[in-house]
Amino acid sequence: MRSIQRMMNLVEKGGRILPFGKLRHAGNWARLMRYWHQGGEENIKNMLTLGAMEYLGFDLPKPPPPRVYPDYGVFDPLSGQSYSDLAAYRSAVPVDPEKPVVGLLFYGGMHFSQSLVPAREFARQLKHTGFNLIPVFATAGYNLQAIQACFFSENKPMVDAVVYFQWFQMATFIDSTEPDTIRLLKKLNAPIFTACPMFGREIEKWEESDQGLSPIETLTTIILPELDGMIEPIPSAGLREKTSPGVEGQIKQVAPIPDRIDRSCRRISRWLTLRSKPAAEKKVAFIVFNNPPGEDNLGSAAYLDTFASLERLLKEMAARGYTVTGLPQNQDLHDYLQDRRLINMPHWGGENTALHQGGQLTGPEYAALLEATVPGSQVTGEWGLPPGTIMTCREQFILPAVEFGNVLLGVQPTRGIHADPDKISHDKPCRPTTSIWHFTAGWKRYGSRTVSCM
Repeated sequence: MRSIQRMMNLVEKGGRILPFGKLRHAGNWARLMRYWHQGGEENIKNMLTLGAMEYLGFDLPKPPPPRVYPDYGVFDPLSGQSYSDLAAYRSAVPVDPEKPVVGLLFYGGMHFSQSLVPAREFARQLKHTGFNLIPVFATAGYNLQAIQACFFSENKPMVDAVVYFQWFQMATFIDSTEPDTIRLLKKLNAPIFTACPMFGREIEKWEESDQGLSPIETLTTIILPELDGMIEPIPSAGLREKTSPGVEGQIKQVAPIPDRIDRSCRRISRWLTLRSKPAAEKKVAFIVFNNPPGEDNLGSAAYLDTFASLERLLKEMAARGYTVTGLPQNQDLHDYLQDRRLINMPHWGGENTALHQGGQLTGPEYAALLEATVPGSQVTGEWGLPPGTIMTCREQFILPAVEFGNVLLGVQPTRGIHADPDKISHDKPCRPTTSIWHFTAGWKRYGSRTVSCM
């Protein structure tokens, strides 16, 4: 990145010293790119002025050199105030030590104004919730330096969570290696949420689409950020068309998606609440794979021993202070579940045993919980009235799950009767089966705060 900038500076200087022929055009190109790269209203205006003078024959005053902004720094999206460093920001905006601190990392340079739109809405909602903020901008080549300078103080992390408003991985455009990023983020020790901005997609088209994000948006805002450990990709912004008096026709501007940002902020709040809770009080659910249904696929996985891994994990959790009690001493977890018939649609019976050994949920309980999640008619219209015949016994839903202290170990519910697997797996409008909804309702009843699928 720096070598490219040095080359462009050299080209621009050559065009200024010898403003003739191709060298002049190359110099103009380098300056136009600098205006664009630095961004901001003033630079964009001067970029258009230079282009109009040089190539459209307009008689205009010569624009000044590009205004150069810092590569990174602190900028308050709500007040519009910039700060020289973290100390200056904390002096002007004191931090409440009793409240969590959320960092915002958005673009500097040419994408500054676009990424500022969702960042401003996040800042508004998070501040309303009571969180402290450290809002930081960085051009893509300076993300790691920005994190080190603005999210640390005296080499100690100052944030409890970070929201990322850029595309790609943090070090995509940096002369650095991926391990450098991982080391820094491990040192930061905070969950990083990707705001999944759609800088090239109209919000209305996204809402109408069955596909959702486009392949390029999925790659740049979900897959690549996930390689840096980022989580919770929920689209926060897109384009909206509006009429501008300055031009003929419609223009497109970046706009926030308020309900998605509200959901993201609630998720951030829950993550931070969970993070501050003592390990002994945290309730964790593990869901074991069981597809296709039946005894022979319980916990199946490619080249992995699911239950041996789970037993080791539960012992480590207990050693770290989680409440894990009642684990079988003379039997592995696989046989423990098999003996109690806690299986997704067992082929060899045992529903009565599962009803007593696992959890139960009556039809009325399920209906009440379902209405609190989605309109129940959307599910019953696809799969019939509860309780139905899938994973039921004596008019009750079977919850193939068992508790070990504050750990809930459950078995993946069936996706439906397998007479039409194409519909179940690939029909997007098809609602999840009744068994999936009742299992989800069971998690809520148990009070699990985090769920891991194995």
